[in-house]
Amino acid sequence: MNEAPWATIEALMYELREYGLSQLRNPNCLRRLDMLSSNQMRDVIRRLLGLRDCYPKVTDELLIKLGDLLL
Repeated sequence: MNEAPWATIEALMYELREYGLSQLRNPNCLRRLDMLSSNQMRDVIRRLLGLRDCYPKVTDELLIKLGDLLL
């Protein structure tokens, strides 16, 4: 599988950490998520876990939903 460009991952990180779970209804966010490889998705989840203390929109529910996308 091809991997998404760095800029796509950073845009995704921004919208998820700033806006949280509601972004999973946004077509642009869904398109970006669809572009990620499994390894990139794991990296996004890992990075978001590390940001939880600074970004209240990074919730357990968001992380669980992202994890479900790996299945």
